[in-house]
Amino acid sequence: MYKFLILANNGSLYYRDPRWPKYNVAYLNWFLSFTDYDVVGILDQPRDVFVTKTDDFISSLSPDDITFIYMSGVGGNRNGINGFLPHEYSNIDEGIIDINDILDKFQGKPVIIFIDIFSPRTSFRKFDFTDCTVENCYIAYSCSNMQWSAGDGTAFTGRLIRAMFGHSGATLSDALDSFQKAMNQERQTKSKIACAHNSLQDDVKKVFLQGVFDNQNYQLQKGESDDFSWIYNMWQKLKGE
Repeated sequence: MYKFLILANNGSLYYRDPRWPKYNVAYLNWFLSFTDYDVVGILDQPRDVFVTKTDDFISSLSPDDITFIYMSGVGGNRNGINGFLPHEYSNIDEGIIDINDILDKFQGKPVIIFIDIFSPRTSFRKFDFTDCTVENCYIAYSCSNMQWSAGDGTAFTGRLIRAMFGHSGATLSDALDSFQKAMNQERQTKSKIACAHNSLQDDVKKVFLQGVFDNQNYQLQKGESDDFSWIYNMWQKLKGE
């Protein structure tokens, strides 16, 4: 019933420390490993492969499925397109994926998308989902031109993990409310985080989540992050390498 699609670019050309998107993806997937969610990763793939695998994922959905999408890497609004780079391209306009096109393909099936994006000022502007008309959809994003430390991850993804996996038996509505409050707190520190669109149907909001957050395990995993080997192992496992 729960599908979790993780889309990411490894960002080695865009970051001082390319472990940043890998850390976010690996850490999120570590928590997902304690759930019974069906997790699919499309990581650092050329545009045509990315499109094909994304289409295959969407076509495999049943009417009862609820899809969560997490995106990490490089993107933003470019020439009016809310874009994501699934792979590194010398020509951004040839490689960019329109996020709105992905959402349109769900055709009303419930989808909740979280976008933690780095936007180089020379190439992208902030996302603009004000004209989004996708039904049964929730969009939240962080669009930053700052380069984050891989060891700390990002505030967006850290708060997302706490909201989604923090309380066993929480409803999706409770989790999204908690996440929104956390995002509002981040705004006070001038982080560019926003809830851009919410048309989720009430029956979807009432679905109960599987809480797996364990503070002891969380601290242990944070402590193990110093050598970063587990990050690459988790990334490679999700990518199927």
